[in-house]
Amino acid sequence: MNPARLIVITGPTASGKSELAILVALALDADILSADSMQVYRGMDIGTAKPTKEDCVRVRHYGIDVESPYDPYTVSDYCDFAKPIIEKAIQGRQSLVICGGTGLYLKALLEGLADAPPPDYEFRRKLEAEVEEQGTAFLHSRLTHIDPESAERIHSNDQKRIIRALEIYEGTGITKSQFEEMQEAPPWNEKIAWFGIEWPWEDLFKRIDHRVDRMIEAGLVEEVVALQKDGQVLSHTASQALGYKEILDHLSGEGNLEDTIALIKQHIRRFARRQMSWFRPNKKIHWLQANAAIPNSGRATQFRDEVLENLVSASKT
Repeated sequence: MNPARLIVITGPTASGKSELAILVALALDADILSADSMQVYRGMDIGTAKPTKEDCVRVRHYGIDVESPYDPYTVSDYCDFAKPIIEKAIQGRQSLVICGGTGLYLKALLEGLADAPPPDYEFRRKLEAEVEEQGTAFLHSRLTHIDPESAERIHSNDQKRIIRALEIYEGTGITKSQFEEMQEAPPWNEKIAWFGIEWPWEDLFKRIDHRVDRMIEAGLVEEVVALQKDGQVLSHTASQALGYKEILDHLSGEGNLEDTIALIKQHIRRFARRQMSWFRPNKKIHWLQANAAIPNSGRATQFRDEVLENLVSASKT
């Protein structure tokens, strides 16, 4: 088996990625690098289903609790953090398990960003309306604050290019200049073994509903309240985290708790579908087919063995 192998374990939310990642990491004496855009935030523990303290004692985890939830954190920040961890593992000829369901993080870190996001016509119309009211220079000033390098290259009257630069940032959390730097595939692109966990939708939705119920019981509402203590305001990205956004709205007077919980479940189910739409075109992923009839512990062990067998076979080719 290639001792410098990067093992990706991905799939939709609530599919069982973390449990499998720990078993694989223990079998390979490897560390785990999280690829979850919300687990990076300190204090956002329950709603992001972070690994427990006991899990982090069993296996070293990177990418957990690296940023304040009151500060912005982009995919570019993540790549700057994660790349040295991958380089160290490869140089030390050690395996590394990369676990998470944030497709943009995985794409940027492991494959490079080949194409900018498609046009967002609703966002464009919104900015065009702002131009009508306040002029192109107003948008250029906003771009200067977000992406000074692009703003320097784009004329303050070039409405089309200014809007496109802001559109890229809106859709990815990456500035246009950062995006252009990240388009080249990294040197470890061919060292990756991809695995995904796939469930029948009905079973996955039941798991999502059960997870949300457990999070509420564990104190998710109280966690959101604590994050707002002393008038602190979550960053835009952190405040949009599923579960947190809905409870923030509830705490501000929108809907009762029962309706809020139902809304969280609905939004997470939709998110799971979007995740699978992102991952399915990746033909490198070896899909592990989950079956609700198999108990959790037995299923995770079965998947671990399947992952290890696949790695052994790949090392012989």
